[in-house]
Amino acid sequence: MDNSKEKRALEPTGLFDLGQKALIRLSKALFLMMVVIITGMLIYYITASGLCSVKPQEAAIVLRFGKYVTTHTEGWHWYPPAPIYSFVYVQTSQQRLDVSFEALRERQMVGVETGSTNLVPGSDFYLLTGDSNIIHTSWRTQYRVTNPKKYYEAILGPKNPLRPDQVQVDPITNVTQGIRGPETMIRNILGSVILKTTASSKVDSLLYEDKEAYRNEVTRGLIAEIAKIDAGIEIDGLQLNQVQPPLPTRKAFSEVTEANQIRGTLIEQAEQYRVNLENDTQVQAQLIRSYAETYSTKVVAQVESESIYFKNIYEQYKDNPGTVLTALYNNTLTNVLSAVDEKYIISSSGDKHRQVRLKINPEPKRTAVEPEGAR
Repeated sequence: MDNSKEKRALEPTGLFDLGQKALIRLSKALFLMMVVIITGMLIYYITASGLCSVKPQEAAIVLRFGKYVTTHTEGWHWYPPAPIYSFVYVQTSQQRLDVSFEALRERQMVGVETGSTNLVPGSDFYLLTGDSNIIHTSWRTQYRVTNPKKYYEAILGPKNPLRPDQVQVDPITNVTQGIRGPETMIRNILGSVILKTTASSKVDSLLYEDKEAYRNEVTRGLIAEIAKIDAGIEIDGLQLNQVQPPLPTRKAFSEVTEANQIRGTLIEQAEQYRVNLENDTQVQAQLIRSYAETYSTKVVAQVESESIYFKNIYEQYKDNPGTVLTALYNNTLTNVLSAVDEKYIISSSGDKHRQVRLKINPEPKRTAVEPEGAR
């Protein structure tokens, strides 16, 4: 009886010891697990969290307690982990940015050529020209980050520059301050340059005559304004995708364009006709000059020949005037009679027996090409 009581008294004590031992073993296992986890976290914190891996087309800015230290453009680098060192990654490859001054309703009405809607300020974008006309344009610019340090220090934007621009909120007043970031800054600068350039130009020049000059002027203005802020950004190019009049007036402007094209065609045809006429006139003038020079040479040669002949005859005349005059008379008479087909020789003397001689078979007239000995 007493032994059974003692056994019953010892049974709760044995169960308590067993539970206590199991609890101790579980506590040791949990402690060991916590030690392993903490050790792993410390190892990761000391090693992996201090690694700086720079991807292609990126740059890594190294900060020590928030101040700039250096910039890496490639490879792996290790620094003591945060909060001592931190890294900011910046994209250095070429980036694109679109800026549009188009009407919202027009963008929704793709393919529509006519309309009677009015522009709504605040939702529709447009530009005013120097001669008080309205146009719509769309642009695309390409830029690169050439100096990550200046870029990070000059741009007020997201803490991670790889992310899109974010809405900035005043932490004290909780008032929205607008969107800030590199894209917003470049878009605002480009928009300001476009507004200024467009306001100093005429609508005909922008739509028809000097589109390339318009684009070049905006490009120069954008490059100059980006250089002023010295933000480590370089503009690679600027494209003028389109420039159009407002939708309700597009048909009228199209008619003006067609008229200008016809005018240009007619001007080109007139210019071609002028060039052809000038060429023909120059050819004709050259022919006339050549003929005149040839004729002048022939006349001068003939006059010189006659002058020599006259001088020779004159010398002979001085020696024997009668003989020379008789020869000249006979020569002149021969030349005159050679041009007469029928010849009659009538003596003019007082002889009673006057004779009339008729040339029954006159000589045939020779042609210019017939040789002299062919008779």
